Amino acid sequence: MYNQYTPYNIFDQRTIQEYSSQAREHDNDQLQKVAKCVQKLNDLMKAMDEVEPGYQGLAFGQCCLAIMKHNEENGRRMGI
Repeated sequence: MYNQYTPYNIFDQRTIQEYSSQAREHDNDQLQKVAKCVQKLNDLMKAMDEVEPGYQGLAFGQCCLAIMKHNEENGRRMGI
């Protein structure tokens, strides 16, 4: 949780420092997750290179369908 304090503590230096620390930790955690996603995408692209060129379009299409299905199951829309 970010800030569990009442609005009356908005000028309390300790509260501000704790909130700032929590925000930095959250940001760092999210940045690490982004880096992990990028690495997995790189792994996917390397795996795609192992597929014969004539089948790469099929593999890519199936991966796109899997992404769309995952997003639909989790309530996210792709805007398509």
